[in-house]
Amino acid sequence: MAIFQTALGSGVFSDPGADVTKPLLIPSATTPTGSGVPVTPGKLGTVMSGDLGTEFVLGKLVLAANTDLLYGQAYQLDKDYNLTALTTANWVTQSEVVFSQCFAPATLAGTYYLWCARAGHVGVQVATGSAAQGKLETTASAGICKAPGAATSGSRAISPAYLMAATPTFQALTTNGSPTLTGILTLNDISVGMIITHAAIPANTMIGSIRRGPGGNYAVDMVASTTPFAAVNATATNAALVTVTAAGGGVLPCEVSWPTLTVSNP
Repeated sequence: MAIFQTALGSGVFSDPGADVTKPLLIPSATTPTGSGVPVTPGKLGTVMSGDLGTEFVLGKLVLAANTDLLYGQAYQLDKDYNLTALTTANWVTQSEVVFSQCFAPATLAGTYYLWCARAGHVGVQVATGSAAQGKLETTASAGICKAPGAATSGSRAISPAYLMAATPTFQALTTNGSPTLTGILTLNDISVGMIITHAAIPANTMIGSIRRGPGGNYAVDMVASTTPFAAVNATATNAALVTVTAAGGGVLPCEVSWPTLTVSNP
């Protein structure tokens, strides 16, 4: 679950019972039971407020094939609130850009409804080679943005939106042979999907889950980014807190303010 926004607020159009981490599926003749998630009692374009100034909008996503819906993916949102995965080759000028906070790997083909963030402090799928304070732009990969120190020629600018921190860190204990980092006191800008590095952590390791650990502290479970959901074990024990760095792409903290696709970078 995301750490960028936790409890949802009760703004003018908010629904405090909504879960932004799950896609909504309206039951039909072919899927009579739906996803088991109650359909939001609202219409497309309904707005909901969240913590840290976050605002969500309800959009419609049609999947033609099984698709991994991952936290922080970028979508275009048209005037009818239809969602389309964003790429440099697939864009419409002045389209609104929103970011899914949903995590639903291997989602079956069908029509879904997603709460997507369009303002506030949110997690975004960011490619490697990004820099703190870099402005967001499109890439060739569907749903993945980049925030380089200088604009990339040919990419579409996503504005206003920028990367807050390219390498967030947190303090944790490691145990040799264990896939769980423990003793974590704070979760500053840490989220599921981040690639993490440390001498006691194998390469290509990703945060698979974040939960409460012993004594009220937090625990992070590690998985392989190259083979999702395969547990990754620490290679050494550190009985004192060490600094773990989230770097090299994955979900990173960004600040967005109702961004749109503007110009093509020269």
